[in-house]
Amino acid sequence: MIFRSRIILIIHLLIFFVCYGASNLRAQYMTQIPYESDSTFYRVDLAIKASSRCAYLFLEYDSIKTLADNFSLLTQLRGITFKYCNQVDWSQAFGILSQMPRLEFLEISVCKINKLNDRINKLKKLRSLVLKTNNFLTIPESVLELTKLRYVNLSFNPGMKWDEVLARIPVQVTEIDLSGNNLVDLPLQVCKFTNLKKLHLQGNYLKSLPASFVELTELTNLNLNNNRVMNWKTAFESILKLKKLSILKISNNELTELPTKIGTLTELTELYADGNQLKSLPESIGSLTNLVTLNISTSITGQTRNQIEKFPLSFSKLVNIEVLNMSGTYMMSLPVGIDRMIKLKKLYIDWCGLVSLNEIKNCKQLEELYASHNYFDRIPDWIGGLASIRVLILDGNYFPNKAIPHILQCPASIGLLSNLESFSLNDQLIDKLPDEIGNLKKLKTLNLRNNKLEALPPSLSQCTALETLNLKANLLKSIPDLNGLSSLKELNLSFNPDLNIDTYAGKFSKLAALQKIDLSYNNISKNTLEALRAQYPTAEIIYFSTNDLKFNPDKKN
Repeated sequence: MIFRSRIILIIHLLIFFVCYGASNLRAQYMTQIPYESDSTFYRVDLAIKASSRCAYLFLEYDSIKTLADNFSLLTQLRGITFKYCNQVDWSQAFGILSQMPRLEFLEISVCKINKLNDRINKLKKLRSLVLKTNNFLTIPESVLELTKLRYVNLSFNPGMKWDEVLARIPVQVTEIDLSGNNLVDLPLQVCKFTNLKKLHLQGNYLKSLPASFVELTELTNLNLNNNRVMNWKTAFESILKLKKLSILKISNNELTELPTKIGTLTELTELYADGNQLKSLPESIGSLTNLVTLNISTSITGQTRNQIEKFPLSFSKLVNIEVLNMSGTYMMSLPVGIDRMIKLKKLYIDWCGLVSLNEIKNCKQLEELYASHNYFDRIPDWIGGLASIRVLILDGNYFPNKAIPHILQCPASIGLLSNLESFSLNDQLIDKLPDEIGNLKKLKTLNLRNNKLEALPPSLSQCTALETLNLKANLLKSIPDLNGLSSLKELNLSFNPDLNIDTYAGKFSKLAALQKIDLSYNNISKNTLEALRAQYPTAEIIYFSTNDLKFNPDKKN
């Protein structure tokens, strides 16, 4: 009876999850086509041949002018993208698309189109409409008839008549993208969408937010990146009243401070304030205890960086952080309390001027650590205790402008990182690898460029998952047999002039998966080079010698 009861319970649970999952799926909408899906096709003819399994059609740089008469065979089609398709007869295309019973997603991007066909109202199930990067001035009134529409992307259409356009968008939409439209003032019509959950306004020239902005009480995701002329003092007064905000993006705005009461946004799970000029963080940030992602790193170009040398004591209260990006934020040591962030999975601390990693010793769930271009002189032995780590990047400084510490050795405890997939120690001063490196059975990428290695441990051949091995610019005089690296695709042995390739070519002549090998500026004979090219007819074999260098200071290439 107990067994039977459990079976019945399991069946009921399965029914619940299937029903809930289906209803939850229906509640969602696509913001782009799933490019890697097995149900995504990239040519109309192939899609029609496999019509029963074509759910998505992605047409890019396509010379298509009209949709084929048998296009209606694509009865399962849920989404279609036209990108860089400049010759389409849109009247004919909409006539065909209006017959598609399941179509929920339509994208027409970068197609030099300036008028949307009135028959768009026939796409009764449309939930997502993407019209970015075109020449639209307006959209037809018939868009108002799309009662299922939830997502509208009008980004990079700077010539639009915004009051007219927004008046023609159904009020029930929950996400709007107005990025890159040179907006100076936010159209008041935006604030009529009181169901709005996501609003993207990045890349504009907004000076302020209207008083009615606070009426967007359902807003959970707000993107205001790259609005440098904004009056942020008054803007934050409105933003802090949006109590349901979960994601706030204010990157690249030359901000020197965050509002002192930012801690009142207690529902925040993601905060992006990278590429600003912050001098400090407010004490109230410790109240953001739901925060999972925090980015206060430098800008992508590296030209604008926060300079938070001292963190508030409340920072230690962010115990639910999983992704923390502080790269480029100069600090002599990691913030006090970071050891309490035991859920931390990804930590970015490149270019921070750090001398030690001891503060993260207890972050046992850490999966990815990016800590290049600091002042480390060692990898701590306790690193082997971070058993979950998959990515460990500890590159040094290639062109230091002064004498600074470099990592001198790799500890044996590195062999305890059984989940490690990517390990990078470029531009350090390491002269020996431990035998224990052979224990890294999941290692796919090993970067050791510009070190002082004269030899490699034979155990390296046991890293059979290795796909990329970079040994450029070392002092190698010998190498072990690498032919056991059955997954190796790329091998770089360039700039090791003491390594006689004629002698050691046999050590890497049977790599079944090899796609690329660089042997430049090494000691190698023409016969050996030709033999390797014959051995690997489909691989890219790179070899340059000093004779290939051309000194021509007075002329450009």
